[in-house]
Amino acid sequence: MGYPLKELQQRLLEQHSDIVKQGGKLTIGFDRDLLGYVVELAKGGNQAEIFISKKDADACMQGIECYHLGIELGNFLTEFKEKTY
Repeated sequence: MGYPLKELQQRLLEQHSDIVKQGGKLTIGFDRDLLGYVVELAKGGNQAEIFISKKDADACMQGIECYHLGIELGNFLTEFKEKTY
């Protein structure tokens, strides 16, 4: 890791502002076995874990949006909306 987890978390929240706009919460941890990051999304009792590689995290820190996280985030938020209607 070349940066604190809080900085990566903040960058992800900046790039994927829908998380906060829709009342979600994002936390992140480093998985030493997988050599990547586990991003946990939570909203209203629903949770999802998304793995992002060190390479994707490094790109994110350079200002490049993490495509994989964006897709998974969209799926999570869509699923949550469907469960509440």
